[in-house]
Amino acid sequence: GVLTQGAAKIDVKIGQVRLSPGHKTGQYALHLVLQRSGRPDNMASGTLEPVVDGAGADGKSDAPLDLPALTGGKLHELPFNFRFYQNFDQEITIPAGFKPEHLAVEVHSSRKDIAPLVQTSLWSPEPAP
Repeated sequence: GVLTQGAAKIDVKIGQVRLSPGHKTGQYALHLVLQRSGRPDNMASGTLEPVVDGAGADGKSDAPLDLPALTGGKLHELPFNFRFYQNFDQEITIPAGFKPEHLAVEVHSSRKDIAPLVQTSLWSPEPAP
């Protein structure tokens, strides 16, 4: 992510990120851990949002899928509020014909003077059991 000059850094880091296949085609379970990176003398709060980019059925890049697109409009953000760590298990759905390539996780602090944290990884779900 791009840091605004003079903006404080968020004291949260993204720990483990895993994707596992869901029960239906196109469904996945996103497992994510947020952890404190500094001394946890107070609560960390804000929101996080997974974003998936990739290609449509025509092979061309499509607009990234944000949380509302991944949850059928049910969620717009995932709130967090913790001192040491917080686990997230979120079901997401990839539309038919969309070929995911990357998963980005955006973490936004509830404090406006702190720049967001963005971590991007290749789309790589665990094999089905």
